[in-house]
Amino acid sequence: KHEAVLVLRRPQLAALKRDLDQRFIDRMVHEFSTKPPGREVMPPSQLQSVVTDAVERAKGYGFQREWDVYRYVRFQVKRGPSFEERTDMNWAAAILADTQLSSTEKMDKLAYRFAVGAP
Repeated sequence: KHEAVLVLRRPQLAALKRDLDQRFIDRMVHEFSTKPPGREVMPPSQLQSVVTDAVERAKGYGFQREWDVYRYVRFQVKRGPSFEERTDMNWAAAILADTQLSSTEKMDKLAYRFAVGAP
């Protein structure tokens, strides 16, 4: 009895990851174009750009869980691209930069602050 073994090399894994990332981005763009999280609807090309950039930013903050990336991207679409870089949002930048927090803890803290009326 022989067992088949599938071996994926680094370039194949990287291509698979890119494809999965793009599918995730496409799903979010579709969702946010049909049910925008903010008051205004963005043109598809702008939405695609904002979502793609936000996914990369989330990775830069150490996010790995899809749900946390989704929540972060949703904030980017709703609050504006790079919202955490605005001077009135320095508290958000501090939360996102805190390496002691998991991505879920970061998003929970952001969600709480926004829920209690942070700018």
